[in-house]
Amino acid sequence: MNKILKLVTGLLVMSILMVSCMSFDEMNTDPTRLNKANPGTFLNPVLYGMAAYNWNRYNSYTFDLMQCRVSTSSTNGLGWYYVSDGAGDGTWNNYYKWLNNIREIEDRAIELNEPNYQAVAIVLRSWIYQILTDAFGNIPMSEASQGEEGVFTPKFDTQQEIYRKIIDDLAEANTLFDESKGLKYNQDGELLYKTNNSQIDGIKNWKKFCNSLRLRVLLRVLS
Repeated sequence: MNKILKLVTGLLVMSILMVSCMSFDEMNTDPTRLNKANPGTFLNPVLYGMAAYNWNRYNSYTFDLMQCRVSTSSTNGLGWYYVSDGAGDGTWNNYYKWLNNIREIEDRAIELNEPNYQAVAIVLRSWIYQILTDAFGNIPMSEASQGEEGVFTPKFDTQQEIYRKIIDDLAEANTLFDESKGLKYNQDGELLYKTNNSQIDGIKNWKKFCNSLRLRVLLRVLS
């Protein structure tokens, strides 16, 4: 009986020691999911999120301000130019949210040496900042999207500084595009130009978008 008790006690001690040596991080890792996202996983959510919000904003805000639709049952709507102090909050919050995701695209693209994804990220980032500064003037840019680095109150850059930075960034993006390759992590194609690993013509369209956007911002500076 004593031998059996000692054997059971020994087995329990060995089990406890083995469990204590195991990494709980390893135990709690889901083997069916990726541990790190690639740049393609962020791209379509950004494209869809921006398109959906912009359409909603146009339909419920710009449409009325441009007098395309005016309510006759009230004089407090946007069609009557009754604009609340928080009218731009949604634009600000949504655009900066997607800028965080775009930063992840760029970081992962650099890490994986995927210049097309890096260029696409720069184009999308520049496009959003152009809309933001057109709407609000001076905005955070150089210190924006750095919450993980502890920058919770980023400084405001001037509109002129932002336009010039966008122009320089788009010039860089133009040199990064590789028209001989597609976007390898978007096997079903991204939502804007349907670019995937084999359908590479979309990269030419992304490059046209890049240069057209740069021309738009140059006109802002020259005007």
